[in-house]
Amino acid sequence: MTPLTPDQQAQARFFGDQLEAGEFNSVLLYFQTVPGFFPLVGALLADERFRVRAGVMALVEELDFLKVPGLGAIAKGVAPLLAHEKPHIRGDAASLLEVIGDSSQLPALQPLLSDPQPQVAQLAQEAVEAILLRG
Repeated sequence: MTPLTPDQQAQARFFGDQLEAGEFNSVLLYFQTVPGFFPLVGALLADERFRVRAGVMALVEELDFLKVPGLGAIAKGVAPLLAHEKPHIRGDAASLLEVIGDSSQLPALQPLLSDPQPQVAQLAQEAVEAILLRG
């Protein structure tokens, strides 16, 4: 994952705290109106707090549903998490790439198809299939 600047780290902490506190709509509004926040998604997805990771998954799903342009920038920032040491982060990254549906990320998903964690391999397979169907 591309290292975040100190300002971006502070922004990611702010949004993580907001998601943890259940302020989903506030975070959604920020991300809808300021695509410059898209690089923070990787950091939020790697957050240790479950509510933050679940919130960022819902956030990207909603941005996709709303047809917010530029979600490919999120995919590029999330793809490095496919090699994360923690299996749940690898799986979450695969699932998030599935939501975005960016076919340029298919090569990045390929190694996960044989991940030692069967659940991660399954999530990667589902992501690849969904991206291919989405075309």
